Amino acid sequence: MAKGPRNSSDRRRVGWVSGSALAVALMLLYAPIAQLLVSSANENTLTARWTGFTTQWYRLAFDNDAVISAAGRSARLAILVGLSAGSIGSVAALVVRRHPRFQAAVLALATARIATPELVLAVALGVVFPLAGVRFSTWTMWFGHTALLSGYVVVVVSTRLGGLDRLLEESAADLGASPLRVVRHIVLPHVAPAMVSAGLLVAAFSFDDVLMSARLGGPNDTTLPLVILSMATRRPTPQLDAIGTLVVAAGALTFIMALVIGRIRSANAADLIGASRATNGLRAERQIAPPAPEPIR
Repeated sequence: MAKGPRNSSDRRRVGWVSGSALAVALMLLYAPIAQLLVSSANENTLTARWTGFTTQWYRLAFDNDAVISAAGRSARLAILVGLSAGSIGSVAALVVRRHPRFQAAVLALATARIATPELVLAVALGVVFPLAGVRFSTWTMWFGHTALLSGYVVVVVSTRLGGLDRLLEESAADLGASPLRVVRHIVLPHVAPAMVSAGLLVAAFSFDDVLMSARLGGPNDTTLPLVILSMATRRPTPQLDAIGTLVVAAGALTFIMALVIGRIRSANAADLIGASRATNGLRAERQIAPPAPEPIR
């Protein structure tokens, strides 16, 4: 009887400690973003003292031709990288699904690519391109970003494919479906949300990239993160805070879209899962059903 209050007290103590740790972690993560938002609306150029609310820094940011040009270039690059890295990674994951003997090798290569520091890949590509006679441009940045981020897509899509019962593909093949129709009507409906969310994630990573863009970009290919970095090395102004707030908002919106899409299960995928369970149950019943008695002569 004496253990009940002690256990309850221990539970409250553990809950208080874990809650405090969570609050501290959230404060460390989001307090700088909150300060950025407040500073971007501060009328005073010295962000340490609040003097009044204003939106002039956002107007200055939108009137800055260099910022708008760099933002458009970053957005176009992010879209291209999202499409290319998403397609390459998804195809690689589908090939691994169709040929399991390559699964360990492909996943090991993708994991090794993720574990390789971005700086190492950027320096390596920065040496290879001049030796091959390729000038630094937006396309070299696109190639570097795609090589950098396609491994993430392989891992995400492969994880989603791991939840698809192979019995569905085998049953469709037994009913006469070609491999292409199996992929189109069974595999793709299940994995499409993961493909889209992975593409959005790598697009957001590409938009925020600094190292690869700085090493592989040409003199007229400055991206928005490089413009922000250049402004930060000089005397920071609330205009920089306004630009940072807009970038954070765009990134947060992209991540939210990726999470929402990643949780979507289409009606076809749900029907496929139900069909898989029904087929498993039917096969189990057939396996345990007693043999039919022989007719009496």
